Amino acid sequence: MNGDDLGWPGSAMAFLTALAEHNSRDWFTANKPRYREAVAEPAARFLADLATQLGESAGHPFDGRIFRLARDMRFAKPGELPYHPWLRMAFQARGQAGGCYLSIEPEDIRFGVGLIAFDKTQLTAWRSAVAGLAGNALGPVEAALVGAGWRVDPPQLRRTPRGFEGEGSAARWLRHKQFCAWRDNRGCRFRSRAELQHWCVAAAEEARPLSKWLARHLPAGQCAESANRGG
Repeated sequence: MNGDDLGWPGSAMAFLTALAEHNSRDWFTANKPRYREAVAEPAARFLADLATQLGESAGHPFDGRIFRLARDMRFAKPGELPYHPWLRMAFQARGQAGGCYLSIEPEDIRFGVGLIAFDKTQLTAWRSAVAGLAGNALGPVEAALVGAGWRVDPPQLRRTPRGFEGEGSAARWLRHKQFCAWRDNRGCRFRSRAELQHWCVAAAEEARPLSKWLARHLPAGQCAESANRGG
């Protein structure tokens, strides 16, 4: 593959499709050279380049990480298979709350902006913000993203937390334990790593108002330990 990794992420999606059909350690071991060429090595180049491009676009640096494909079977539920059939990455805005997430799956690519898991201090700050005047500014940001075709994860709690009251959007936001907006891409197939990077940067720019709101009202945290949300 050349410097733009022509054919990627399509080659990664093809590998993930096969992995979903043959999800075993024996199959993965036999196909490890293909995994390195089709998934791991281009993904490492993508991670480094996109972190740089996101930082240049936003005006502050980003740190990136790739989530493990292998499932930790010590904590696996009965029936869970040894490998995740997806490739996921997180890009954390250094020194700020919020970041970006990418999930490459057999039939879909999705890019997220926000936080897929609030830590304790972020959760406290989030609830204070959305229950107060800051919530007035979040409403138009969310509405603009949804109107542009983004989707926002539903609340994780069934009820409003004890001690908090809210109406309308505020009541819904108080039931969130994370907040992320997602841009899905099913119909379009990228022909190279460079094309996917361009799409991700454009999506991050479109969702910049959400990034700025989170950075303004929540303390900085670490890259989330799980990128399983947004499904």
